[in-house]
Amino acid sequence: MTRRLDLRIHGAILLRAALVLAPTVALAAFESDAAWLQLSIITISTFIGHERSGVAPAGVLLHALAIITVFTVLLISQGNHVLFPLLTALFAMLSVRITVAGAKLRSLGNFTFVPGLYLAMDVFEAHHGRLDAGMLRMLPWLFAGALPTLLLACMDHGLRRPPGTPRPSYFRLLIAGAKGGERISDWVPVVTVAAAVAFATGLVEILPISHGQWVIWSAASVVGGDAAAVRSKWRDRSIGAFVGVPLGFALGLLAPGSRAVYGASVVGSLLTLVAFQSYVLGFGSRCMLVVVAIVVAGGGSYAAAERVENVVLGGLIGFCFTIGVSFFANSAADLLVGGPSRLVPRWMTATGRHRTVRKRDADAGGEGNGDHG
Repeated sequence: MTRRLDLRIHGAILLRAALVLAPTVALAAFESDAAWLQLSIITISTFIGHERSGVAPAGVLLHALAIITVFTVLLISQGNHVLFPLLTALFAMLSVRITVAGAKLRSLGNFTFVPGLYLAMDVFEAHHGRLDAGMLRMLPWLFAGALPTLLLACMDHGLRRPPGTPRPSYFRLLIAGAKGGERISDWVPVVTVAAAVAFATGLVEILPISHGQWVIWSAASVVGGDAAAVRSKWRDRSIGAFVGVPLGFALGLLAPGSRAVYGASVVGSLLTLVAFQSYVLGFGSRCMLVVVAIVVAGGGSYAAAERVENVVLGGLIGFCFTIGVSFFANSAADLLVGGPSRLVPRWMTATGRHRTVRKRDADAGGEGNGDHG
């Protein structure tokens, strides 16, 4: 039992995440203002970038700036039914294309795009679809959300500094430690996520879909790898939503409608991003705690059901575009050059599969591209 629990829960990372979230949670409790919890999204995102991608202190600051840039651009462009989908697709594409520098950077890309998108759409909905200068006044405060991670990164970075390495040059590094893993140069996942996110965002803009960010990032989240991997990710997210949402709704009805319960649910949902080894367990727990927060805040069964609908719809969009783009890439390669082209990833061709096996045997193993974000 203990071994099984150890495989499913990352105890050390969970403790570190709880420590970096503690300052913003304390501010929210002290000020009695749940708006401070928005800083926690920046905190956990920069923390994940530091933990999974080895982002150094200077990189933490750059990561926070990138999140706030995505937030600002998407916030200002909302309401434009053409510009907003295009810009959202561009940022999603960049979040995947970053893996050209190493597969480990996929987490960094994901947790730049997703928090920027979430905050932009959340703030826009909170202001009833109206832009005003007050929204941009929160930008300096968003930087404060990265300070706990910056402190942790400075401590980790300092302890890992090789003897004799000059401190100024060492702390100028953006990524610490080993290289970012296998470089992924295939364009098919990049094109797929751009097309899926553009379609999902356009759908959200045209149709009256509340919490449309769930559709968009669900479409982006399932893209990656082959059709089997995408189908598995979609299945895991759907199971997590179908199980977690009813549990969250029941717990929300039983829980007292207090700020403490709301805050604990929000923070707990952020901790599930790093707590579990199992993706379906982590996502199901996250859905449960998000719905608890929704119900405690006054949302009803309709808002809870939206979580399931949006997650399943977004996953379906990502799956369909994965199949469609991959089929088009294979067909185009056969028609134009009579064989696999650079657009087609190696797993789609028999030659590529043999090369991959030979390379893996020669290198005695390789780095995967899984991402549990």
